[in-house]
Amino acid sequence: MGGVAVVPFWAHAALTDVVFDGSGTSSVGGHGALAAEAEFKLNLNSDSGLNTIDVILTNTVSPHVFEPADLLSALIFQFDNSTVLTNTNQHVFVTAGSSLTDSSHPSNIDKGYEFLTVSGTSFGMTGNAFGFSSAGLGLFGSSNFKDNAGTGLGGSDYNITHGGNPLHGSPGSPLVDHSVTFTLNAANVLDLSHLDKVAFQYGTDISEGYTTGHTKVLTPEPVTSSLAAASALAFIRRRNRRKTTS
Repeated sequence: MGGVAVVPFWAHAALTDVVFDGSGTSSVGGHGALAAEAEFKLNLNSDSGLNTIDVILTNTVSPHVFEPADLLSALIFQFDNSTVLTNTNQHVFVTAGSSLTDSSHPSNIDKGYEFLTVSGTSFGMTGNAFGFSSAGLGLFGSSNFKDNAGTGLGGSDYNITHGGNPLHGSPGSPLVDHSVTFTLNAANVLDLSHLDKVAFQYGTDISEGYTTGHTKVLTPEPVTSSLAAASALAFIRRRNRRKTTS
């Protein structure tokens, strides 16, 4: 009698949601606790092929950020293949549920961040990587998202703090409390399985330290699981029909 090998749906499911977290101790400042999370959400558009990735960067330190050097300022990440990402016509927003310490600024904070390719071995990467930053860090220079492109990056403006934080920024120089969302164009990205390195940078100088991200959650494409369930149901129905007619 022959057998039927059933392959679990997740073996072939597109990986569309990945969460990395990282924590450590700052080498600068009196308190030194560091903690952050980055969620990558792939939005597949089979009709247009214009796939995008939402990246949600959050400062998760507890209980508070006490030193400017411990403000979250950049996210660096690397794929292990030839992934192409751009930020053309895309935006940076304060994530829903978060806020700016200076409420006079809009939730669209394009002028506060630059996205670029980071070459070399900085941040523990092994080649070309991608990065967002609200600080220069000796690598970034001016904002390049859709609105307010060309604004110079400087100081702690738009760095990410944590709720109830005694660091409130100065008038006209807001901090984000406590999460930022970026959107990227990702036409050639069909799943996130090749995303393999993440680093969280703090402060306004590379010497102020970064932590390495570790995979926290992996979520396959839910549509794929639905298709797999439908296929399994169809298989059971066909098998039952054969039993009835035999």
